[in-house]
Amino acid sequence: MAGLNLSITTEFGMKAPKTKIPGLKHTYSTRDGRRWDIVKLWKLVRNVPSTTVDIDPIVEKDPAIRMFAFPKTGFDEFVALKAKENPTKGLPAVTRSFENHLVRVRGVDPVWAVILFNGVCVDGRHRIARAIREGRKTIRARCVTQAMMDACE
Repeated sequence: MAGLNLSITTEFGMKAPKTKIPGLKHTYSTRDGRRWDIVKLWKLVRNVPSTTVDIDPIVEKDPAIRMFAFPKTGFDEFVALKAKENPTKGLPAVTRSFENHLVRVRGVDPVWAVILFNGVCVDGRHRIARAIREGRKTIRARCVTQAMMDACE
């Protein structure tokens, strides 16, 4: 995967996946167009205590996480999902996208807690996928409030 830089370290020691695309920000977006700056969110949650949570309820809200945990079956699901979202995107582009996710799953640092908002993962989907691949049933998480999310929009 030429040109892929797996992680950067922020000023307070948390790691984040980052590609070498100029101007790309680490964000979380919803289908309704809302977008949050995750680096700002990391700064807000650094003093929020982490707790151990079950993985299954998180995956129930975001089944795509499981696709990256089980690449053999997940690839077919990923192709079907992308074909539904954008029928004009060709298979080579979808394959590269899936491969990039797999590289990120292998490269994540599972030490960092994921960030959840109302039980939905806003940062750490690849860490959850890695935990599933490793057979873990729980993961450390920091839960954020609506006010924290609003401050990062």
